[in-house]
Amino acid sequence: MLSETKCTITLWLFDEYEDTELTGIVVMIHTFRREIKLSLAEGEWQWIKIDEIVSAH
Repeated sequence: MLSETKCTITLWLFDEYEDTELTGIVVMIHTFRREIKLSLAEGEWQWIKIDEIVSAH
């Protein structure tokens, strides 16, 4: 049985002009589309392409 642990992570995303930093909780991984759904705040989330992730902490 898997336990549900919520950990906040910080992602650095590639941008043409300046890398972007996002902090949140990964709530879903969509392997076919190669995206993750990052919850940024209560009711606020963003789909992020895995290829755009430069680093994660």
